[in-house]
Amino acid sequence: MNPLQNITSIRLKIFIIIAVSITFAFLAFDLIMLKHQQNIYIEDLMFNTHSVADTILKSLEQDMMADNTTSINKTLFAIGKQEIIKELRIYNHKGEVRSSMIPDEVGHVQFSRAKSRQCTICHKNGNGPNRDKNMLTYNVDFKDTCITYVIVPIQNQGRCSSAACHAHSPSQKILGFLNMGVCRKRLQASIHKSQVQILLVSLLFILLLPGLIMLFLKKHVSQPLRQLLKSTRQITKGDLDCKVNIVSRDEVGQLALSFNKMLERLVAFKTEIEGWNEELEERVNRKTAQLKEAQKQIIQAEKMSSLGRLAAVIAHEINNPISGLIVFINLLQKTMDKESFSEADRMKVIKRLGIMETEAKRCGHIVSELLSFSRAEHKMVDCNISEIIVRSVSILKFKTKDKQIGLNLEIEPDIPVIRCDPGKVQQLIMNLVQNAIDALPQGGEIDISASYLKEKEQLKLVVHDNGIGIPSEFLPHIFEPFYSSKDNGQSVGIGLFVVYGVVHQHNGVIDVQSTEGEGTTFTILLPA
Repeated sequence: MNPLQNITSIRLKIFIIIAVSITFAFLAFDLIMLKHQQNIYIEDLMFNTHSVADTILKSLEQDMMADNTTSINKTLFAIGKQEIIKELRIYNHKGEVRSSMIPDEVGHVQFSRAKSRQCTICHKNGNGPNRDKNMLTYNVDFKDTCITYVIVPIQNQGRCSSAACHAHSPSQKILGFLNMGVCRKRLQASIHKSQVQILLVSLLFILLLPGLIMLFLKKHVSQPLRQLLKSTRQITKGDLDCKVNIVSRDEVGQLALSFNKMLERLVAFKTEIEGWNEELEERVNRKTAQLKEAQKQIIQAEKMSSLGRLAAVIAHEINNPISGLIVFINLLQKTMDKESFSEADRMKVIKRLGIMETEAKRCGHIVSELLSFSRAEHKMVDCNISEIIVRSVSILKFKTKDKQIGLNLEIEPDIPVIRCDPGKVQQLIMNLVQNAIDALPQGGEIDISASYLKEKEQLKLVVHDNGIGIPSEFLPHIFEPFYSSKDNGQSVGIGLFVVYGVVHQHNGVIDVQSTEGEGTTFTILLPA
C-alpha cells in the first residue's frame, strides 16, 4: 500500500484519537489519584502523630501534675528511641524547654512570642499551615532532612490550676506545648513507590489498550474495508469477478452483503446490456447494409434522372449532325449517278466525306460521354481531376449553349492525381453544374475552378454561379434527401444529397455559401 494511504487511513486516525484520549484520561486519573493518595497519607500521618502526641500527653499527665521532671525526661527519652521520632520536647508558654529527649536542650528558650508558630494556636497573628485549635503541624525539608513537626498545646485543666504543687491561674488557658518531630522519609518513600506503581500501571494500559483496539479495528474494520476498496477498484476497471468474503453481523458485514448483492445485479445488467449491444450491433449492421444499397440505387437513379433531363437537348444536338449526314449522303448519291465524273466532282465528294466523318465522330463522342456517365462504377482509381471536369462540362455544354450561359474553366496546371471513383466524381460535378444552370437566367455565368492546396495536401474544387441564390431558410436543408427549393416540379430533391454522399465517401468536405439574388458558391475539398 502507498505510504500516503497509511498516513490517511481511517484505522490510523482512530488509533491516534483513541491513544490520545486514553493517554489524557489516564494522566488526569493519575493526577487525581496521586493527589488523593498523597492527601490520604498526610491525613493518616496527621492522625497518627496526633494520636501519638495525645498518648504521650496522657502518659505524662501524672508526672506533669507532680512536676516530676526527671520521670518526664526519662519517658521522652524512651519514646524518642523510636526511629520515626527525631525530636520530642515540652515547652512552657514562655518558650522555655522544660523536658526533652535531648538533655542539653532543657532550660533553653527556643522561641519567642513574636515569631513562633506555637503562638498562632491561640493568637491570630500568624497563618501557619495545618493550624486548628488542637494541633499545629509544619514541615521542615533540607537536603538530608524531611521532618514534620507537630505542636500540641497543653491545656490548663481545673485540677491542674487547683493543684498544690504548682498551681496556675484559672485564666491561663495554655500551660505549654508538646513539640514532636516525625521523620517523613518512610512516608515519602511509600508515596513515591505508590506513585511509580500507579504510573507504571497507567503506562501499561496506555500502551496495551490502543494496541488491542488497533488489532480489533484491523480485523473487524480495516481489513474488511480494504477488501471492499479493492473490489470497488476492480469494478471500476470492468472486472466484476470480485465478490467479497466478509461474514459478520455488524454494520461492516451488512455492507459486504449489500455490496455482493449489488455486484450480482451489476453482473446481470452487464450480461443483459451485452446481449442488447450484440442485437443492436447486428441490427445496425443490417440497416447500414440496406442504407448503402439504397444509396447506391439513389445515386444510379440520379444518374438516370440526369440522363433523362439531358435526353431532349442531346437528341436535338445529335439530330443536327445526323441531318447533315443525310443531306451529304443524298448529294453523294446524286453525284455518283452522273455519267461523267470529273476531277471537280471527285474533290467535292472527298470534301463531303470529310464533313460526314467529322459529324459522325461528333455523334460518337456525345454517345460515349453519355455511356461513361451512366455506367455504374465502384472502383477507386488514380484520376486526373482536370480530365473529369472537362468531360463533365462537354456533356452539359449543349444545354448552356441553348440558354446562352457562359461556362468558364480555371484549372491550375500540374494538379496531382486523386484517388477516386471517376464516375461518381463526374456525377458530382454534373449535378452541381446542372443546379447552376437551373438557377441561372438567360445569359448567366458559371465559373468552375480547380486548385491544389499544398500545405493541406487537398484538392479544392469551386463551382460558382451568379444566379438567383438559395434563400437562407433553405440552406440548412439542401443536402437532405428529397428536399428541393424549386417549385416547378422539375426536381425530386436528391441531386445535392447524392453530391453530399459522394464527397463523404471520398473523405472530403463540402461547403456552400449563397446570397439570395447574387449567386451560390459550392466549395469541395478532396484529399489529393
